[in-house]
Amino acid sequence: MWKILNYRAGTSAEVLIYGEIGADEFGVDASDFYSEVAAIDAPEITFRINSYGGDVFTGTTIYNQIRRLPALTTTTVDGVAASIASVIAMAGDRMTMAPNAMLMIHNAWTSVAVAGDANVFEESADEIDRMTGTLRAIDENIIQAYANKTSASVEQLKAWMDAETWFTAEEAVRFGFADAISEDAPAVAASYSWCYVPSGRYKNTPRHLVEAQAATEEPLASSSAALRSQSQARLRLASRVVDVDAN
Repeated sequence: MWKILNYRAGTSAEVLIYGEIGADEFGVDASDFYSEVAAIDAPEITFRINSYGGDVFTGTTIYNQIRRLPALTTTTVDGVAASIASVIAMAGDRMTMAPNAMLMIHNAWTSVAVAGDANVFEESADEIDRMTGTLRAIDENIIQAYANKTSASVEQLKAWMDAETWFTAEEAVRFGFADAISEDAPAVAASYSWCYVPSGRYKNTPRHLVEAQAATEEPLASSSAALRSQSQARLRLASRVVDVDAN
Protein backbone atom coordinates (compact mmCIF):
# COMPACT_ATOMS: atom_id res chain seq x y z
CA MET A 1 0.00 0.00 0.00
CA TRP A 2 0.99 3.63 -0.20
CA LYS A 3 -0.23 6.52 1.89
CA ILE A 4 0.48 10.24 2.25
CA LEU A 5 1.23 11.25 5.84
CA ASN A 6 1.86 14.44 7.81
CA TYR A 7 0.95 16.78 4.99
CA ARG A 8 -0.39 20.31 4.83
CA ALA A 9 0.01 22.47 1.74
CA GLY A 10 3.36 24.25 1.73
CA THR A 11 4.92 21.99 4.36
CA SER A 12 7.04 18.85 4.14
CA ALA A 13 5.24 15.57 3.46
CA GLU A 14 5.83 11.86 3.97
CA VAL A 15 4.68 9.06 1.66
CA LEU A 16 4.67 5.41 2.71
CA ILE A 17 5.56 2.81 0.07
CA TYR A 18 4.79 -0.37 2.00
CA GLY A 19 4.03 -3.72 0.36
CA GLU A 20 4.29 -5.24 -3.09
CA ILE A 21 5.03 -3.01 -6.06
CA GLY A 22 2.30 -3.31 -8.67
CA ALA A 23 -0.04 -5.56 -6.68
CA ASP A 24 -3.68 -5.16 -7.66
CA GLU A 25 -5.39 -4.65 -4.29
CA PHE A 26 -3.04 -3.63 -1.48
CA GLY A 27 0.11 -2.87 -3.46
CA VAL A 28 1.50 0.26 -5.07
CA ASP A 29 -0.07 1.21 -8.40
CA ALA A 30 1.99 3.64 -10.49
CA SER A 31 -0.93 5.58 -11.96
CA ASP A 32 -2.78 6.23 -8.69
CA PHE A 33 0.51 6.84 -6.90
CA TYR A 34 1.60 9.58 -9.29
CA SER A 35 -1.79 11.27 -9.59
CA GLU A 36 -1.76 12.01 -5.86
CA VAL A 37 1.97 12.43 -5.20
CA ALA A 38 2.38 14.88 -8.10
CA ALA A 39 -0.35 17.04 -6.55
CA ILE A 40 1.52 17.45 -3.26
CA ASP A 41 2.47 21.10 -2.75
CA ALA A 42 5.52 20.57 -0.54
CA PRO A 43 9.13 21.79 -0.64
CA GLU A 44 10.34 18.38 0.60
CA ILE A 45 8.89 14.88 0.34
CA THR A 46 10.16 11.81 2.18
CA PHE A 47 9.30 8.40 0.73
CA ARG A 48 9.43 5.66 3.36
CA ILE A 49 9.97 2.22 1.83
CA ASN A 50 9.26 -1.26 3.15
CA SER A 51 8.87 -3.68 0.23
CA TYR A 52 10.24 -6.95 -1.11
CA GLY A 53 9.71 -5.70 -4.66
CA GLY A 54 7.21 -6.71 -7.31
CA ASP A 55 6.55 -5.74 -10.92
CA VAL A 56 9.70 -4.34 -12.51
CA PHE A 57 7.96 -1.96 -14.95
CA THR A 58 5.72 -0.50 -12.25
CA GLY A 59 8.79 0.00 -10.06
CA THR A 60 10.72 1.65 -12.91
CA THR A 61 7.79 3.99 -13.52
CA ILE A 62 7.64 4.99 -9.84
CA TYR A 63 11.42 5.54 -9.86
CA ASN A 64 11.07 7.92 -12.82
CA GLN A 65 8.06 9.65 -11.26
CA ILE A 66 9.97 10.44 -8.07
CA ARG A 67 12.98 11.64 -10.07
CA ARG A 68 10.80 14.13 -11.94
CA LEU A 69 9.24 15.74 -8.89
CA PRO A 70 10.25 19.39 -8.38
CA ALA A 71 10.38 18.97 -4.58
CA LEU A 72 13.51 17.92 -2.73
CA THR A 73 13.07 14.17 -2.24
CA THR A 74 14.41 11.73 0.33
CA THR A 75 13.92 7.99 0.10
CA THR A 76 14.41 6.12 3.36
CA VAL A 77 14.25 2.38 3.96
CA ASP A 78 12.25 1.66 7.11
CA GLY A 79 12.48 -2.13 6.87
CA VAL A 80 13.37 -3.77 3.55
CA ALA A 81 13.97 -2.48 0.03
CA ALA A 82 14.47 -5.56 -2.13
CA SER A 83 14.48 -6.20 -5.86
CA ILE A 84 12.71 -3.39 -7.76
CA ALA A 85 11.97 -1.62 -4.44
CA SER A 86 15.72 -1.11 -4.10
CA VAL A 87 15.66 0.72 -7.44
CA ILE A 88 12.88 3.00 -6.15
CA ALA A 89 15.12 3.72 -3.16
CA MET A 90 17.73 5.10 -5.58
CA ALA A 91 15.30 7.76 -6.87
CA GLY A 92 15.61 10.27 -4.04
CA ASP A 93 17.92 13.24 -3.98
CA ARG A 94 19.03 11.72 -0.69
CA MET A 95 18.71 8.11 0.49
CA THR A 96 18.83 6.94 4.11
CA MET A 97 18.22 3.66 5.92
CA ALA A 98 17.11 2.71 9.40
CA PRO A 99 19.98 1.13 11.39
CA ASN A 100 18.54 -2.39 11.06
CA ALA A 101 17.00 -2.05 7.59
CA MET A 102 18.23 -4.02 4.58
CA LEU A 103 18.70 -3.48 0.85
CA MET A 104 18.76 -6.30 -1.73
CA ILE A 105 19.74 -6.25 -5.40
CA HIS A 106 19.46 -9.09 -7.92
CA ASN A 107 18.80 -9.82 -11.57
CA ALA A 108 15.33 -9.45 -13.03
CA TRP A 109 13.54 -12.79 -13.34
CA THR A 110 10.41 -14.39 -14.67
CA SER A 111 8.95 -17.88 -14.94
CA VAL A 112 8.44 -19.88 -18.12
CA ALA A 113 6.48 -23.14 -18.29
CA VAL A 114 6.89 -25.39 -21.32
CA ALA A 115 5.20 -28.76 -21.74
CA GLY A 116 4.92 -30.80 -24.91
CA ASP A 117 6.85 -32.68 -27.55
CA ALA A 118 10.05 -31.75 -29.38
CA ASN A 119 8.16 -29.47 -31.76
CA VAL A 120 6.79 -27.43 -28.86
CA PHE A 121 10.25 -27.08 -27.36
CA GLU A 122 11.71 -25.99 -30.71
CA GLU A 123 9.00 -23.35 -31.05
CA SER A 124 9.56 -22.23 -27.46
CA ALA A 125 13.31 -21.81 -27.95
CA ASP A 126 12.92 -18.58 -29.93
CA GLU A 127 10.55 -17.17 -27.33
CA ILE A 128 12.96 -18.05 -24.55
CA ASP A 129 15.78 -16.34 -26.46
CA ARG A 130 13.65 -13.19 -26.77
CA MET A 131 12.80 -13.31 -23.07
CA THR A 132 16.48 -13.72 -22.21
CA GLY A 133 17.29 -10.61 -24.22
CA THR A 134 14.50 -8.67 -22.52
CA LEU A 135 15.71 -9.68 -19.06
CA ARG A 136 19.28 -8.67 -19.93
CA ALA A 137 18.05 -5.27 -21.12
CA ILE A 138 16.08 -4.80 -17.89
CA ASP A 139 19.18 -5.70 -15.88
CA GLU A 140 21.18 -3.06 -17.75
CA ASN A 141 18.60 -0.40 -16.89
CA ILE A 142 18.61 -1.47 -13.25
CA ILE A 143 22.40 -1.35 -13.13
CA GLN A 144 22.29 2.20 -14.48
CA ALA A 145 19.95 3.25 -11.66
CA TYR A 146 22.41 1.86 -9.10
CA ALA A 147 25.41 3.33 -10.95
CA ASN A 148 23.81 6.79 -10.85
CA LYS A 149 23.88 6.56 -7.06
CA THR A 150 26.84 4.45 -6.02
CA SER A 151 30.50 4.64 -6.97
CA ALA A 152 30.71 0.87 -7.46
CA SER A 153 31.80 -0.29 -10.91
CA VAL A 154 29.38 -1.81 -13.38
CA GLU A 155 31.27 -5.10 -13.09
CA GLN A 156 30.86 -5.10 -9.30
CA LEU A 157 27.17 -4.27 -9.57
CA LYS A 158 26.67 -7.15 -12.02
CA ALA A 159 28.46 -9.52 -9.67
CA TRP A 160 26.30 -8.43 -6.72
CA MET A 161 23.13 -8.83 -8.80
CA ASP A 162 24.17 -12.27 -10.06
CA ALA A 163 24.68 -13.39 -6.46
CA GLU A 164 21.47 -11.79 -5.07
CA THR A 165 23.22 -9.62 -2.49
CA TRP A 166 21.67 -8.30 0.74
CA PHE A 167 23.22 -5.19 2.32
CA THR A 168 22.89 -3.96 5.88
CA ALA A 169 22.47 -0.22 6.39
CA GLU A 170 26.16 0.14 7.20
CA GLU A 171 27.17 -1.76 4.06
CA ALA A 172 24.76 0.26 1.91
CA VAL A 173 26.37 3.48 3.16
CA ARG A 174 29.87 2.08 2.69
CA PHE A 175 29.21 1.14 -0.94
CA GLY A 176 27.32 4.34 -1.73
CA PHE A 177 23.77 3.07 -2.15
CA ALA A 178 22.69 5.10 0.90
CA ASP A 179 23.87 8.51 2.05
CA ALA A 180 23.34 8.00 5.77
CA ILE A 181 21.80 5.87 8.49
CA SER A 182 18.71 7.62 9.81
CA GLU A 183 18.31 8.21 13.52
CA ASP A 184 14.58 8.94 13.60
CA ALA A 185 13.30 5.77 11.94
CA PRO A 186 10.30 3.90 13.39
CA ALA A 187 10.65 0.47 14.96
CA VAL A 188 11.73 -1.65 12.04
CA ALA A 189 10.67 -4.92 13.66
CA ALA A 190 7.10 -3.65 13.48
CA SER A 191 7.62 -2.47 9.90
CA TYR A 192 8.49 -5.99 8.75
CA SER A 193 4.91 -7.04 9.44
CA TRP A 194 3.70 -4.74 6.64
CA CYS A 195 5.25 -6.88 3.92
CA TYR A 196 6.01 -10.55 3.58
CA VAL A 197 8.92 -12.56 2.24
CA PRO A 198 7.77 -13.94 -1.14
CA SER A 199 7.94 -17.71 -0.71
CA GLY A 200 10.57 -19.27 -2.96
CA ARG A 201 11.35 -16.06 -4.85
CA TYR A 202 14.68 -15.21 -3.23
CA LYS A 203 17.53 -17.60 -2.50
CA ASN A 204 19.53 -15.62 0.07
CA THR A 205 16.85 -14.05 2.28
CA PRO A 206 18.50 -13.27 5.66
CA ARG A 207 17.33 -15.62 8.38
CA HIS A 208 16.22 -12.85 10.72
CA LEU A 209 13.71 -11.58 8.13
CA VAL A 210 12.20 -15.03 7.71
CA GLU A 211 12.09 -15.49 11.49
CA ALA A 212 10.51 -12.06 11.98
CA GLN A 213 7.78 -13.01 9.53
CA ALA A 214 7.23 -16.36 11.26
CA ALA A 215 6.96 -14.59 14.62
CA THR A 216 4.33 -12.28 13.14
CA GLU A 217 2.37 -15.10 11.52
CA GLU A 218 2.32 -17.37 14.61
CA PRO A 219 0.06 -15.18 16.78
CA LEU A 220 -2.09 -14.47 13.74
CA ALA A 221 -2.46 -18.21 13.15
CA SER A 222 -3.29 -18.76 16.83
CA SER A 223 -5.85 -15.99 16.70
CA SER A 224 -7.39 -17.47 13.54
CA ALA A 225 -7.53 -20.91 15.19
CA ALA A 226 -9.26 -19.41 18.22
CA LEU A 227 -11.80 -17.66 16.01
CA ARG A 228 -12.45 -20.90 14.12
CA SER A 229 -12.97 -22.75 17.42
CA GLN A 230 -15.40 -20.07 18.59
CA SER A 231 -17.28 -20.24 15.29
CA GLN A 232 -17.48 -24.02 15.46
CA ALA A 233 -18.71 -23.82 19.04
CA ARG A 234 -21.41 -21.36 17.99
CA LEU A 235 -22.40 -23.67 15.12
CA ARG A 236 -22.63 -26.64 17.50
CA LEU A 237 -24.70 -24.55 19.91
CA ALA A 238 -26.98 -23.43 17.11
CA SER A 239 -27.41 -27.03 16.04
CA ARG A 240 -28.44 -28.06 19.55
CA VAL A 241 -30.89 -25.16 19.72
CA VAL A 242 -32.44 -26.23 16.43
CA ASP A 243 -32.76 -29.78 17.73
CA VAL A 244 -34.48 -28.58 20.91
CA ASP A 245 -36.81 -26.30 18.96
CA ALA A 246 -37.62 -29.11 16.57
CA ASN A 247 -38.84 -31.26 19.44
